[in-house]
Amino acid sequence: MDIKINKLTISNFAGIKEESFNFDGKDTKIYGNNATGKTTTATALQWLLFDKGLDGSTKSFNPVPLNEKNEENYELIPTVFAEFEIDGKITTFKKESHPKYTINQKTNRKEYSRSRTKKQYINDESIKVKDYKARIDELIDEDVFKLITNPQAFNLLDWKKRRSLLFEIAKPINDEDVIKTNDDFKELNNILGDHEIETKKRFLRTR
Repeated sequence: MDIKINKLTISNFAGIKEESFNFDGKDTKIYGNNATGKTTTATALQWLLFDKGLDGSTKSFNPVPLNEKNEENYELIPTVFAEFEIDGKITTFKKESHPKYTINQKTNRKEYSRSRTKKQYINDESIKVKDYKARIDELIDEDVFKLITNPQAFNLLDWKKRRSLLFEIAKPINDEDVIKTNDDFKELNNILGDHEIETKKRFLRTR
């Protein structure tokens, strides 16, 4: 599957008031000084697709802009829109975060409940959360997306996962190949016998 991103538009999202990028399916570099929105831009795309921050958590990031008192500008609606070209066909995705209100029984006034509800769209059609997620999952593996868009993602993985990924990318290698790299390892063949190194280690730990 060939997937290209043509356009990304961000509105009222954390520290970004309004920003639009025309990638036209090409590799693009985004430059800027500190606190100018580079990380927020990457987070916006992650939020649009997977409803998460850059670290993969659903709770670590709040897209609602803050005012000068560091309080939520809750009436604003964080919105992220992206146009993708998927196997030559244009598909658009959009997500919005709307404030939820309750009625104060004493004053009979509408008050912000300090919670949000999200609305998501594919090709301008309102989509249920589960259907939106299913469509994204069809197109993009979340782990792969994080690895190719976030340079810190690999180091955030558990070491076993990092090891597994490296072996997937690299040419297959077995214990004998490793032993041949160093004369000091020659005796390992006699020690291992018919076992692999990991199997032998587990066996020795149980003795």
